[in-house]
Amino acid sequence: MPRRARVEIGRASFDPRRLPCRLRGGELLERPIRAAGRALRFTGVSIGNPHCVVFAPRGRRWSRADLLELGPRLERHRSFPKHCNVQLAARTGPHALEILIWERGAGETPASGTSACAAACAAIRLGLVASPVVVRAPGGALQVTVSERFDVTLDGNVDEVASGALAPAFVRALR
Repeated sequence: MPRRARVEIGRASFDPRRLPCRLRGGELLERPIRAAGRALRFTGVSIGNPHCVVFAPRGRRWSRADLLELGPRLERHRSFPKHCNVQLAARTGPHALEILIWERGAGETPASGTSACAAACAAIRLGLVASPVVVRAPGGALQVTVSERFDVTLDGNVDEVASGALAPAFVRALR
């Protein structure tokens, strides 16, 4: 039986200064951006780290080829001076999204808690879905609950992936 964890992530912001983003003029909602020769629209979300969420046109989903083409270009786009995480998202139901993730500094990533949260917040803010939202990524599904003030809670299965012991000298150094 899988174990579950619930984490309070914090409050999401669409303010360009919080991302940071060089664009000004209000919240970063459906702003135009060009990458890899394509005209796109993005929603910028900060949840303590920066996210650029791009929704697929209605009835379409993103492919891995799209992620590999757009991810690195959006991550390092001149609009994002400290670079950003990228989510290519598609609405799959009134409480459901599917995302592909390009992690800042790491590249293609099968799952990310803050990426799921950013995509859910962007979709809710744009009126595409309602909370709670199940966000499916290649690495699994997470449930994101978003309050009216955009306080975010993340729920999902957890698995132990490693265990170990701290060396006594390390523990003494922490005191």
